[in-house]
Amino acid sequence: MRRRRSGRPLAALAAAGLLALGAVDVASASVHLPWIPGYDGATSTRSLRTAYLTRDGSDAFIVVKDGPVLTAAAPETNTGGNTRAVVWPSRSVVARDAQTCATWSSESDDFIQEGLALRIRHHDGVTTAITVTKNIYYGAHWMFNVHAWDSSSASPFTQLGQWDLSPVILDHGGQYQPMPWRVCFRAVGSTVGMKIWWPAQMSEPSWSDPDYARTMTIPAEYTWRGHAGWYVGHLRPGLGTSYDGLRTWFSLVPTLGG
Repeated sequence: MRRRRSGRPLAALAAAGLLALGAVDVASASVHLPWIPGYDGATSTRSLRTAYLTRDGSDAFIVVKDGPVLTAAAPETNTGGNTRAVVWPSRSVVARDAQTCATWSSESDDFIQEGLALRIRHHDGVTTAITVTKNIYYGAHWMFNVHAWDSSSASPFTQLGQWDLSPVILDHGGQYQPMPWRVCFRAVGSTVGMKIWWPAQMSEPSWSDPDYARTMTIPAEYTWRGHAGWYVGHLRPGLGTSYDGLRTWFSLVPTLGG
């Protein structure tokens, strides 16, 4: 059995209800990780932190959590639409291997870019992260892009890959499935994956489901440790989006961050 380097043994964590041994099948890595719940937006009273990956001038978002619902909106005083931000729970665990989920409940414009973020680091005004985001270019919202970010760089994002989920995002008539969309993002070492489904229509698919889940390998240089959270971008003045069902998990990395 894999053990932590320090702290309570796995058996104690399991007894306390903080550990689900072998609960998640990482098909691409052929391992079973013990996932520990990190944050549940329906019950947690911890505040959320926000940091920007890119900004249009001094543009900013208003990020508010009311009960289980997270709302991000752009004030009318904003001037552009290329600001991008990550959000994560305060006092959350710093981990290399983690999962994050959210239900994208509503949006005031389909140009808004919803997403999920892992390995978030924010220090001395610099933010880095790995994200999966709904593609917004050319209206191809069935594509999902994986990026690495460094807000201090002249080119702040590097595309690591892309997934085509048109077979499930589009119905037989070629129309988009309506929101809410339930989406999860996971990173285990150099393997990242996502899955998407519609809770009102179906049960949660497995991570190995060939229709609703995707995985890819990313370069080892992007396997740093960070926080698990969420992403929102391209909110033009007066527009907003809402997320529900915010959840995170981490594997056995006990270091606490700010």
